[in-house]
Amino acid sequence: MTDYLKRQEVAAQLAPVSKLSTILTYLILTISLFAPMSDIWSLIILIAVVLLIILNHRLEKFTENVNGVSITTNHKAFNWPKFRWWLIALASIVTIVGIWLYIHFGQTELILIWIVVTAGGWLLIGILELLFRFNVFAS
Repeated sequence: MTDYLKRQEVAAQLAPVSKLSTILTYLILTISLFAPMSDIWSLIILIAVVLLIILNHRLEKFTENVNGVSITTNHKAFNWPKFRWWLIALASIVTIVGIWLYIHFGQTELILIWIVVTAGGWLLIGILELLFRFNVFAS
């Protein structure tokens, strides 16, 4: 049984589960940003996000223990030098549109959400750049 588990096919079969749980995590986070919720729904969504993050972590550790190889090594986020300029261009366009909306329509709730999401995007870009600079993604 342990010989079977050490095969690369097991890691290949676990990769879609990891990707799906990552997509679900981001989907739930996006819903929680834009949907009006009461306190109980916010708590339920927060618990769901935490459980999905724990699932991702356990899947990653399991495949590393069995195969000695991480399933996220070849993920696009870890290929930051090729990926960064597209993300910076997209964030710049979103920022320019947000500034234009603010100038022409004033301060509305939707524009404030746009500004917060834009600031979060720039923060994410900064964090990824720092992580890459300190070789966190090195294999």
